[in-house]
Amino acid sequence: MLRIRNSIFKKLLVAFMVVSLFTGLPLVLIAIDFNKHASGVRLEQSISQQMVIISGYFRTEFTIGLQRSLKQIAESDALRDY
Repeated sequence: MLRIRNSIFKKLLVAFMVVSLFTGLPLVLIAIDFNKHASGVRLEQSISQQMVIISGYFRTEFTIGLQRSLKQIAESDALRDY
């Protein structure tokens, strides 16, 4: 009698493990694929935001300096005399 219960218990255990493996494995694979895609999108957005910030910084810094230099050149006496 004990051998029959032990055998049934082992069969049920194996059956539940197989069912959980077949249902859990695709879910894990889907989660991994989604995570890879989401991290790629986040990386792309982060890089594009950084490029916008850097380009804006350089644009303002160099524009201000260039405008000052051009204004000084335009107002210089040497240019008027030329």
